[in-house]
Amino acid sequence: MKFSWKILNQFINLKEIEFNKFVDILTLSGFEVEQIKKEKEIKEIFIQLSITANRKEVNCLFNLAQEIKIIFNKPLTIQLYKFETYLYDYTNYVIKQSQQLKYIKFNTINNIAKNNSPDWLKQYLRSCDNISTCLIEDIQNYARIKWGHKIYIVDLLKFNTNLIEYRSISIKKGLQSSNQEILMYKNYELLKLDNNLNLNQELLKFKYQNILLCWPIYNNAINRNQINRIDTFNNAYNEILQILTTNSNCTISQSYSNSHKILDKQQNINVKLSDIQSILGPVNNNSPANKYLSYKNIIYHLRKLQLKPVYKLYNKDIYVQVPREREHDLQRSIDIIEEVGRIHGFNHFLNHLPTYQQKGKIKFKMFYKNKIHDTLRYMGFNEVLNSPLVDSGNRYSLFIDNPITQEHKVLRTNILENLIHNYQTNYKQRNHRIEIFEIGQIFYSGNRSDYNENTHLAGLIYNKHYWRKNWTDKPENFSWLHAKGLLEIFLNQINSQITWKHIFDIKLESHIKNLYFLFEQNKCIAIYNQQKQKTIGIFGQINRKYIHKLYDNHNTYIFEINIDELIKTININKHLKYRIKPYSLYPSISRDISIEISKSDEVNKIKLLLSQIHNNLIESIDILNEYSNTKSINKRSICLRITYRAINKTLTHQDINSINENIVNLLQKQKKEILT
Repeated sequence: MKFSWKILNQFINLKEIEFNKFVDILTLSGFEVEQIKKEKEIKEIFIQLSITANRKEVNCLFNLAQEIKIIFNKPLTIQLYKFETYLYDYTNYVIKQSQQLKYIKFNTINNIAKNNSPDWLKQYLRSCDNISTCLIEDIQNYARIKWGHKIYIVDLLKFNTNLIEYRSISIKKGLQSSNQEILMYKNYELLKLDNNLNLNQELLKFKYQNILLCWPIYNNAINRNQINRIDTFNNAYNEILQILTTNSNCTISQSYSNSHKILDKQQNINVKLSDIQSILGPVNNNSPANKYLSYKNIIYHLRKLQLKPVYKLYNKDIYVQVPREREHDLQRSIDIIEEVGRIHGFNHFLNHLPTYQQKGKIKFKMFYKNKIHDTLRYMGFNEVLNSPLVDSGNRYSLFIDNPITQEHKVLRTNILENLIHNYQTNYKQRNHRIEIFEIGQIFYSGNRSDYNENTHLAGLIYNKHYWRKNWTDKPENFSWLHAKGLLEIFLNQINSQITWKHIFDIKLESHIKNLYFLFEQNKCIAIYNQQKQKTIGIFGQINRKYIHKLYDNHNTYIFEINIDELIKTININKHLKYRIKPYSLYPSISRDISIEISKSDEVNKIKLLLSQIHNNLIESIDILNEYSNTKSINKRSICLRITYRAINKTLTHQDINSINENIVNLLQKQKKEILT
């Protein structure tokens, strides 16, 4: 849509608004400015707007001015004339025969003497990229550009008459589409009604004297192109007739109108106040506290949009009525929220996530599940993901009544069978290092026909070239001790306290017992929670029947653990046994001293006593040697190395000598003898 700045100011006074600010706000409101052209000779600015497909009701300058009125909160300078109540004529069935029309008006124009358009009209059309041809066709374009009305014009010359008998007009359906209707006059085609704003009539000849003007108003439920609206009908009608009488010296006959009543049911939408505030976010008011739009501001914006809002205090809901011209655009609650943000200005909301004092907490189970996952990844395992749906099961399996395919008709009772299938696939592709794991759900039925779902961890370890005794030897495969040691390293890293039990010495859980067939007999061991007296998993060598087709003699080890039970074995330390101190950048100094003590004295007490002197300077005290004197049986001598270091300076010999003197004085108080 192209328009001039001066013409827009005829509808709404925008002289107080800076032009660049006007363009920026219009762009933020969803109307992209494609081009701005300034004509210095005529002191005019032309603006080319891009109207999106969902705003097709903005099809003329007046509708654009109404939208700008809402955005800038400025009143219109043009007053709309109220559309009068329809006069029903039950003797004519023009409207009753139509499914598209709710009102139609006819005017016969006779004795047209002039057909040239005035200069102001030519300039008006030129500013909107329209070429002036003749007066009648120019007023068609003028009504379309300014008011969004499509006027149908019929030359009466082809009917050889100056007057139309309106009661002879009828309507029939068109053949091209179900929505097209044809206006007939005495079995002759008068015109084709089309609710498209583009002028697709045949061009009239420049010389004419008598014409018929047809003004339809379409049913809102069918008028998807939003043309010929009721609220602007009288303004467009009166202005067009005034232009005709002023510039053509014509005679306008008495108008004829016909209508029938159609009940328009407006669409109602319910919007929650909390949804508006949470989606739009806090208002940017340079305040540390996050403040949202109040319901009073929201109601104010909705009233400007003519949505007739009603706020219900008891449930904090807002009910709105969508006008007919916006039904194609406003259909959901999110559309209403977008309109509120657009009118208030999206630049007035925070463009970053708000900061909250209270941080979210991760669930205990999820925290350790992530820790288990990360620990295995750090140890070099590769994670795999398999579908929990399999093609076969056992008596503990859960079958799906309506499976999508026969390969996915049973919920799996373990994860190991999926991993064995992954192992077979990788081995056939000559991958000789397979260390994989999966964390997923397993399903099984209990003794009382109840259904259970647990989270399990399963892993498979196969490495054909894992280790060698000497560099000259060939690499060897994983052994039992290697695989068990790798699993113990994992359990130690997550701080799990488990014990190993022989498979026949304990009672196995049903879902663990069902895994036994996957292992070699006498080559598997149970993972046991000693405190809860419960089996939580199983580890061992894979049954040879699952790998005999691979013609591989190397051992493969598998394990499966119930994660919920594994988490219960984790020893949670809530306190740290160490302190973090800054590391000194200055060099250390060491001194060796010899102390004679009795054989009953404890060395640790001596070290603790010495460390109390200048505790911030003594870094460490180590025992270098211990020797005894044969002459004094109850005595012994120890040699200590004391390392000194300061956090803020390099220690000098004077500092060290001062510390040593303090040590001597302390030992003398304790009645000890020092030898240097």
